[in-house]
Amino acid sequence: MTTRNAVFLMAVVAILSGWTAPPEKKDLIDHLRAAYDFPSVADVDISEPASCDVPGFRMAKLSLRYGTMEHSESLYISEDGRYYMLGKFKDVRVHPYEERLKKMELKDAGVRGKADAPVTVAQFTDFQCPYCQRGFEIMRDRVLKDFPDKVRWVYKSFPLAEIHPWAQPAAVAVECARKQGNEKFWSLHDALFDAQREIRADKFEEKLQELAKKAGIDDKKLMACYDKEESLPTVRRDVKEAAEVGVNSTPSFVVNGRIVAGADYNTLKRVIEDFLGKKVEEKR
Repeated sequence: MTTRNAVFLMAVVAILSGWTAPPEKKDLIDHLRAAYDFPSVADVDISEPASCDVPGFRMAKLSLRYGTMEHSESLYISEDGRYYMLGKFKDVRVHPYEERLKKMELKDAGVRGKADAPVTVAQFTDFQCPYCQRGFEIMRDRVLKDFPDKVRWVYKSFPLAEIHPWAQPAAVAVECARKQGNEKFWSLHDALFDAQREIRADKFEEKLQELAKKAGIDDKKLMACYDKEESLPTVRRDVKEAAEVGVNSTPSFVVNGRIVAGADYNTLKRVIEDFLGKKVEEKR
């Protein structure tokens, strides 16, 4: 087949399928940069548009890389190539809370509380964030005590590595501890938050070993896993989940699919009570 015939055939297929080629990739990226004010130093790429479930549109993946940050988003382009939308269409047949929960891994994670508890609180957190330390205390010292057997607490990594130098290493470490058991995970998790003000980035590994030994964790196995960053993929999975469900700050709690941002006990309590359908007496 000659090049001319191949081009002609592609044009016929496009016409029959109702798909008109979008603008040149570079032009579309330039338009996106201007429309969404992407940093000029960020790397932006777009995959080849493909068919999707939304009538009248094709979907591509937009990838954004800036420093250590990586993010991908759906890019919908109209069949005539004129219009686009960055983000996701919502299906009114699927409740937003259910949609969020489906995007989250809730089994392969550190968990506290009964497996069949009616309310699941997934906490996206950063070990170096002072507000996250407050969020940790709220969950451990208030929520689990005020709602016994009613709340399941699920840990999710969300280290803000750009501003917190030892947050990601800590997230990797606790996931390494989880390889020795769920109880070991929570022992190190709690110890890191309790010692947050004592930890320095340049002395992190030394402090980590100290805390691990006190928590009854096999520090040699822990450090072997930590040095090889064996659990880094799990941390990155959680960070990706945060973006997919709409979490963009720490601490953030996803309560049965509903996002609650910030370390405020009264707000968190009210949302939990809404799901339980009843009030509990304030204990403090």
